[in-house]
Amino acid sequence: MEPILPQQLAECLVNSVQSLLIIDSRSFLEYNDAHVINSINIGCSKLIKRRLITNKISIQELLKTGENVQPNQLGKVIVYDQDTQDMEGLSKDNFMSVVFSKLTSSYKDVCFLKGG
Repeated sequence: MEPILPQQLAECLVNSVQSLLIIDSRSFLEYNDAHVINSINIGCSKLIKRRLITNKISIQELLKTGENVQPNQLGKVIVYDQDTQDMEGLSKDNFMSVVFSKLTSSYKDVCFLKGG
């Protein structure tokens, strides 16, 4: 699980080298307070997490609320939360961990923003 550093993300955004899908997995309130430019908020909630875990909603359906993106159209998918430093340290039922797992099963180049 490769992290991307904030400086690397900034370079990607400035240079627009490849198509990016940036996913904010924090709450709607945190997203509205401040977020990475061009990111899509999928809203951290118990209901969404439960629906993802039980496959009642797919990650693609969740992303359609923000942007209709097909897996083969993307160069890189970057997901972030408030402060994750290491995906290995997260429990399996942590929202970030659930989202990351679903993304890696659908998209080929997925990473997380180290430090949120």
